[in-house]
Amino acid sequence: VGGWFGGAGDQAHLAPASASAGFGKLPGQDRDGWRAQQPAVRLNIYDLGETGCFRGVNAILSPYDAGVFHCGVELLDVEWSYSCVGQPYSEWHPVYGASPAGSGVHRYEPRRSEDHQFRESIDLGRTAKPAEVVLMHLRAMRHEWLAEEYNTLERNCCHFAAELVRRLGFRGVPERVLRLPDLGRAVSGWSCCRQSRSSRRPLVARGGLEATRAAGPCPLGLHRLTL
Repeated sequence: VGGWFGGAGDQAHLAPASASAGFGKLPGQDRDGWRAQQPAVRLNIYDLGETGCFRGVNAILSPYDAGVFHCGVELLDVEWSYSCVGQPYSEWHPVYGASPAGSGVHRYEPRRSEDHQFRESIDLGRTAKPAEVVLMHLRAMRHEWLAEEYNTLERNCCHFAAELVRRLGFRGVPERVLRLPDLGRAVSGWSCCRQSRSSRRPLVARGGLEATRAAGPCPLGLHRLTL
């Protein structure tokens, strides 16, 4: 769930953080002061799963600058991540604002995911955006990233982390974090093209060249290759 593999393992840590945790205390303090702060941002990377299996896999993949990871973004004293497990009810928080039922964005104690093994933390520095603007981005993404739209290869927790840090003014996440999902997506598209070409071959016999043209070109342009 939390990484780029689907599953039900993330449900244990998806309970909303206490309103008194981290920035949850600040509305009762100097609001103008914290709204102007430029929060520190940290990318937390985990080996997927809690069994340790993927830690070994990642050790093998490390020389190729790749791995199977779960990612979260530590921001405002809370870690934020995305999952295919939807929030069961709508929520309102005095700092983080409203979050709809079905949102796939969750928060928990930094570097303490119960379903994955913490690997490393990358300090991205302080965002140039004030906390008030940071919160606006978080509130928007809690509505935009719904659990039902989770996709193992195209829209997982690592993609969420990459999008969030980009919105905060950073370049993104390390390439190794998304290398396997990107490769899987490319292979999937290539396989689709092979199937598409194969399915068109009988049409030549039945309807000639015009039937083949009617099938349309391969969306990735691989119809021009001899497979």
